[in-house]
Amino acid sequence: MLKWNKQIWQKWCLALFVTFGLAACSTTSSTNASYVYTDSWWYDDYWYYQNHVYPNCCHGDGEFKNAVNSWWHTLDPDQQAEIKDKVDNWKEGLGPDVSALKSDFNKKWQALPPEKQQQISEKRQEIQTQMGGNSLSSEQKKAVKTKWQSKNRPTLQRSQIHRPIRMPASRPSGFGGGGRLGGGGLRR
Repeated sequence: MLKWNKQIWQKWCLALFVTFGLAACSTTSSTNASYVYTDSWWYDDYWYYQNHVYPNCCHGDGEFKNAVNSWWHTLDPDQQAEIKDKVDNWKEGLGPDVSALKSDFNKKWQALPPEKQQQISEKRQEIQTQMGGNSLSSEQKKAVKTKWQSKNRPTLQRSQIHRPIRMPASRPSGFGGGGRLGGGGLRR
């Protein structure tokens, strides 16, 4: 009887350990260096670019168009093609469809929860203050802008998972092990 209770106790502890281990591995860090607005990488990429290169930008459509055109030319052809394919109502031309991108950006912003909008606004303000204020010398600001305007500019850390992870439709049942840790069922 004592041995049987010990086996149950060991399996229970193992299950508890695995559960807590998986839970700890699945939590995300709130101090992640990158910030993600949406699942569309170009949305993050554009705003990050604008905040570094044009920190006081876009009080009018002309400034926004200049910022979008400047950003567009730092993208490789594959990235440009992906954006063209995924943005609604894209009109083909030599450069970016500024009105389609603006509409896409606005739609994505409005879809965010208020807490996320606040978090993003604070991060943008932090970058804009750094780039527009006196915390960096004019040479440092120029170096940051030059770095961001090149094709070799920093990129955001993006998740490699593009679809939700799904649990299996069925799980093993019965005492025969069936993929369980520890092997077979109860022994007599």
